[in-house]
Amino acid sequence: MPFEFAGIRTITKVGSVAKGTIKFSVSATTIFGQNVYVSGNIPQLGSWNLSQALLLSPDAYPTWKGTITAPLGTTVSYKYVRMYGPVTKLAQPEGLKAARVQWLDGPNLSVTPSASENPVSYNWK
Repeated sequence: MPFEFAGIRTITKVGSVAKGTIKFSVSATTIFGQNVYVSGNIPQLGSWNLSQALLLSPDAYPTWKGTITAPLGTTVSYKYVRMYGPVTKLAQPEGLKAARVQWLDGPNLSVTPSASENPVSYNWK
């Protein structure tokens, strides 16, 4: 609720955190049975747990898209992952499990939401 003290107007939010929308967009070709996910350091991206990663939509294939909200000013580290089948089927012997998961090479990507919308895009070759 806004209040004014000595001519200074301040707006505060009690019990809520300002959030921004992160719109993921990655161009990635896949083969039959593969999906593209985003895994990252916040709960909305599964906290690096692949069984809770964000499944991206292939509606604009080969561009995969998805959206989350995250607190403004929080650095979100993430990576794109190609996986076969439903994530729940990953509980298989380690050799097969490793063959079913392909992480984006290189360091983690990151974004720090600072506005209402934060588009991020990547071309995964």
